[in-house]
Amino acid sequence: MKIKRFKEKVFSVGVTLIYNCSAIELENYFKKKKVTFEGNIRGSSGATFEIEEDCKDGGVFTTFYIWVIDKNDFYSLSHECIHLVKYIFSAHGVPINKENDEIFAIYHTYWLKKLWHSIKYSKKK
Repeated sequence: MKIKRFKEKVFSVGVTLIYNCSAIELENYFKKKKVTFEGNIRGSSGATFEIEEDCKDGGVFTTFYIWVIDKNDFYSLSHECIHLVKYIFSAHGVPINKENDEIFAIYHTYWLKKLWHSIKYSKKK
């Protein structure tokens, strides 16, 4: 299992990328963190989650997670990036329509390049 964390300044969001692990490994990771999510991911090649987590100071923060089983599955990563952008826009009250679909496409490309580059150029252990 590989885990990489990213911060993005425009929408002030944190995104965690998890790859090279099975659905069962991911479920166990979330159980260990005492985080629950809805849905069944078994049989999926990837998933995107918007999860509220507890802060040490008693507050709550939202983390966006992208998970793909296979680090070489560019298409699943792209698919999950579409969900990510939709979730981030929704969390910040940004509508998605034909008047602003270009910003959606640009933001999707931003995340896809960032995450794909981090996977392809990660140091092998």
